[in-house]
Amino acid sequence: MTQLPSMGDRVRVWPASGVRVQDGATGFGRFLPPEGREVEWDAYFHRRFLEGSVLLHDPAPGDATEKR
Repeated sequence: MTQLPSMGDRVRVWPASGVRVQDGATGFGRFLPPEGREVEWDAYFHRRFLEGSVLLHDPAPGDATEKR
């Protein structure tokens, strides 16, 4: 199992491919950018990670791009 961040840690998260993720529990109408963003790890982002909506690694490292 991957070691998950602790509550309160600052981490960079990315939305999963094709998913719009609200930018935090109080970010109504704002969404995480596709290039990811540094956030404070909290219960909201933990739940998004468990459901597969948020990634803790860059989904498109380097020049690799996925076209569908």
